[in-house]
Amino acid sequence: MLFRMLSWRGARMKLTILRGLPGSGKSKVACDILASYAGVHHNPIAVSADSYPGLYSEIGGRVRINPSMLDKAHGSCFANAIWGLERGVHVVVDNTNLSTEEVIPYVSLAQAFRAKCEVVTLICPPSLAYERQTHGVPEGAFDRMVKRFESYKPLPHWAHLDWLSHHELCWIAGEYRLVEKD
Repeated sequence: MLFRMLSWRGARMKLTILRGLPGSGKSKVACDILASYAGVHHNPIAVSADSYPGLYSEIGGRVRINPSMLDKAHGSCFANAIWGLERGVHVVVDNTNLSTEEVIPYVSLAQAFRAKCEVVTLICPPSLAYERQTHGVPEGAFDRMVKRFESYKPLPHWAHLDWLSHHELCWIAGEYRLVEKD
């Protein structure tokens, strides 16, 4: 199983930060990670801004985001991540986390809790992600998200932190595969 290769099992508390475009499969990967813990670790959790009540609504058969709720949704997600780490469980952050600025608070949170942290980037053709996305992101906004996603760069000092790792999963032939780095 792919997720065993990514070292998500073990005794040390973990925070896994998923990064990917809407429609890239982050929620599916989050579910797969949680399932890989069945009977092994006490109740890992996935947290997501998408689960915030009122963030999305359906109008005329189309999903619409309520932009005024985004700040509260992300604040709630962060608070839920804290709640999980306070209880010593593995937390999976299922948000787009497109930019370095969006990832930094979660890396800092892992550091504060002395948790192992993994940033997992899902590489998927943008056209496929756009087609699969269920959030109703308009094409222009989606294109801006692609640019933010592609401009992500880990902070230079992160390379020296033994508790922080980066992985890439690439969508190849209908499934995600771990990209081995040299």
